[in-house]
Amino acid sequence: QGSLLTCQSRLLLTVVRTNHAGHKHLLGSCEVDWRQCLDKTEGTQLNLEVTGTKSDCGVSVGLLSVRIKILPALQKRISSEVLKSQLTLEHDRKLERDRLFLMYTKQWWNEYLALRPTHADRLVKIFTEDELGNTLMVCMMLAPLQSPLIESARHAARF
Repeated sequence: QGSLLTCQSRLLLTVVRTNHAGHKHLLGSCEVDWRQCLDKTEGTQLNLEVTGTKSDCGVSVGLLSVRIKILPALQKRISSEVLKSQLTLEHDRKLERDRLFLMYTKQWWNEYLALRPTHADRLVKIFTEDELGNTLMVCMMLAPLQSPLIESARHAARF
C-alpha cells in the first residue's frame, strides 16, 4: 500500500474519433491522479473535463464521467488524512522544484547574455508546452534511450 501511495504516475485518458475509413483523430485528453481512490473501498466517481490538444488546447471538448477502483481490493484502506498529506507534500515539493529551477534558469540566462551581445539574438527555449497546453521545462520532454547497442554518449555520437 505504501508503494501505491508514492507512485506518482498519472493516468492519461484520451478521446479518439474514428471515421468510417478507420482514420483516427485525437479529440482531447485529460490527466487524472488515480490515487484519489486509495482511501475508498468502493472506488471513486470522477467527472473530468476533456480538453482539446494542439491548436484547441485549453478548450473543453466534453465531460467524461469515470469510476476508478483498485483491483484486487486493498487489504487495508489508506486513511484520508494520510492520502491528503502525501498528495499535498508532493505538490509542495513540485512547486519548490519548479521555483528553484526558474531561479536557476534566470541566472543562467543572464550569464549567457553577458558572454556575448550576439547571444541576445539566439533562439533558446528553456520552457515548452506539451500537447495538453501545460508549460514544462524542456528537459522534461527528453528521456534517455535504453538500448543494449548504445553503451555511452560516444557510441551515440556515431549515429
